[in-house]
Amino acid sequence: MDTCPSCERPLPMLTWTTPQTTQVFDGVCPWCGATAEQARIGVSYALRCACGAFALGAPARDHDEVIDDAIDELALAPPQIANLFHDPRRWLEPLGVDYREGGKVGERPTIYYYWFKRVRPRASVTVGE
Repeated sequence: MDTCPSCERPLPMLTWTTPQTTQVFDGVCPWCGATAEQARIGVSYALRCACGAFALGAPARDHDEVIDDAIDELALAPPQIANLFHDPRRWLEPLGVDYREGGKVGERPTIYYYWFKRVRPRASVTVGE
């Protein structure tokens, strides 16, 4: 059974709990303060900012779809341990991607938004090194 590298709890399967945020998602980019525009990114609800940040949203039970869409949009390799999906900062930050909770909108379902932005260029990798 895998354990979470940050909290050492056993993780028999991908786990996710509903965020306890009271913040209402307003679509304002946390990096530049501009209002993001609707976008099409994977299957998630999505907004994109002119500064390069984007927000992805889904019901709490579909947080894995948000992470999958972010992985595809940023052309990242997924984490080796699937259970790291519940703690995205742990593997996104070393890849130069900032991840922030954005808030929630609606009820039944409530959509939870998360912001992503590449804050450092991807390291160049030479094949064979």
